[in-house]
Amino acid sequence: MFTGRISIAAGATQEASKAVYGFGLHVYIAAAISDKLKDRGKNLMLASNAIVHQGEDRLFVAVELSDEVKARLLNVRTLIPGLKWTPAANLHLTLRFIGQVPQNCIPLVQQSLCRISFDAFRLTVAGLGLFKRGTGGILWAGVKKEPALMKLKQKVDEALWESAMLSLDEKEFLPHVTLSRLKKPISQPLKQLVQVHFAEHFGAIEVAGFTLFRSFLRPSGAVHEMVERYTALR
Repeated sequence: MFTGRISIAAGATQEASKAVYGFGLHVYIAAAISDKLKDRGKNLMLASNAIVHQGEDRLFVAVELSDEVKARLLNVRTLIPGLKWTPAANLHLTLRFIGQVPQNCIPLVQQSLCRISFDAFRLTVAGLGLFKRGTGGILWAGVKKEPALMKLKQKVDEALWESAMLSLDEKEFLPHVTLSRLKKPISQPLKQLVQVHFAEHFGAIEVAGFTLFRSFLRPSGAVHEMVERYTALR
């Protein structure tokens, strides 16, 4: 997972340059550079110019859901009561959680995502499940691993790595929509309720684009704000 540090290739030597600090921001200038990146001088210059004393934004890339699918997902509340639910405005399918990015680097991220080309496709949202996370867990609705979805995910990751030069984790992509984040351990009654409703069908969505979001963490919960939307070729 990207941890809020951006590694920026700055030369052909094997030794790391010194760290730059500003307003609590740690930007590390890495010196190791592969042959694959040597011809990207323009992007390197843009990234280097972004190393200034400034704040950060928490970013992620996602597919937005239709209002119809969101409404069906919200009906799960009547099936499984007693949980703190994700607001309708925050329901989405995450393609890539990026993390903290210096604000002056965001245009480079946008330029990288702008270059992605893909055709529109359909996705099915169906099934309920649970992930264990720390001492709690996540209640989710499943999304089928369509080949077109996996290809788009790959293109997003490649754009962020090759053009924006962000450091990304290599976790397995398990497409899902987060319905509730559980602070307490997953209870046996909840497991049983999920098993009863595991085959729930929430409809299909037409993926005609994807969106770069910034996220603000507040005591009342996360607030997501669109940075830019990218549309399919057809």
